[in-house]
Amino acid sequence: MNPNNLNPSEAEAAKQRADELAQQAKRSTWTSGILTTIVIAVILIGLFYWIAYIRTS
Repeated sequence: MNPNNLNPSEAEAAKQRADELAQQAKRSTWTSGILTTIVIAVILIGLFYWIAYIRTS
C-alpha cells in the first residue's frame, strides 16, 4: 500500500508534476543567475569606462 492512498497512475502523475515544477525552478534560478552576471558585468565595464573618461579629461 503506498502513502496517501494513490493508485499507481495518480502517483506517477503527481511525481511527473513535481519533476516539472523542479525543472522550472531550476531553469528560473539558472536564468536569473545569468542575468545577474550580465548586469554586474555591464556595471563594472561602465565603471571602468567612466574612470578612464575622467582620467583622460
